[in-house]
Amino acid sequence: MSQNIGKVVEIIGPVVDIQFSQNNLPDLLTAIEIERPNEENLIVEVEQDIGADRVRCIAMGSTDGLVRGMDAIDTKKPIQAPAQNSPVKARSVPLSCVTRYCSAVSLSLIDSAAGFL
Repeated sequence: MSQNIGKVVEIIGPVVDIQFSQNNLPDLLTAIEIERPNEENLIVEVEQDIGADRVRCIAMGSTDGLVRGMDAIDTKKPIQAPAQNSPVKARSVPLSCVTRYCSAVSLSLIDSAAGFL
């Protein structure tokens, strides 16, 4: 399966616009990973199709150091967070557990919230 890679075209605070090749836009609420040299990768979430093969995203961290032209990789999955054992119980996940070193199971935040609606 080939990767769907776009380019960062505009950054305004936590809002990041990304352009993908024609007819290859990621779905809404999909996680996009932007690789930053000498820093942790930034995850952004697709919020809106703004036309011209672009999507508008919200950054899940600081956009410091982002520049136009950076590669943005479509993960084809929603943002996920680590969870302990079972999605049945609602519990808070410690911020320290959200790092790449956490060995817990990852659950989609979108799917997990559906039970509360």
